Amino acid sequence: MPDNNLVNLVGKDTIAISSKEKPIIGTYALASCMAIIITDHKTYALAHILNDYESLIYEMVNLFEKGNLSVMIIPGFYKDYERITKLIAFLNDHQNFLYYDFNIELKDLKEFINPEFSSIEFAFDTRTQKFINVDYDTLLKEGNDYGRN
Repeated sequence: MPDNNLVNLVGKDTIAISSKEKPIIGTYALASCMAIIITDHKTYALAHILNDYESLIYEMVNLFEKGNLSVMIIPGFYKDYERITKLIAFLNDHQNFLYYDFNIELKDLKEFINPEFSSIEFAFDTRTQKFINVDYDTLLKEGNDYGRN
């Protein structure tokens, strides 16, 4: 497990951006929600999408220079395929993102969730570009609200 001080944890309907100080981005309680990671392979942005994905994605994309971006969509435990299809169509609509091309990859949460923890969560280490295990129970008990209202 990595040092918890390296983790930038995102809550529902919020965005986390990787940094040199916090190169690990992650989220928790990904049941009916979706997560999306957008990257130019220098900077990584993660959103935990509960409701309005359009405004969060616009905010994320505006963090990057125009050009090619990689996108990982990680549906929650309870997949809503209609919503996933709409999200992909939104990204591929060049009227929304005229100066961007997206390489979209759909990930299965079951491939990398940690069954030992009570929450449905994941973390992504931007240094290695791999999904890793993080003890979210400990992080959340430390009193951090991580975007929760």
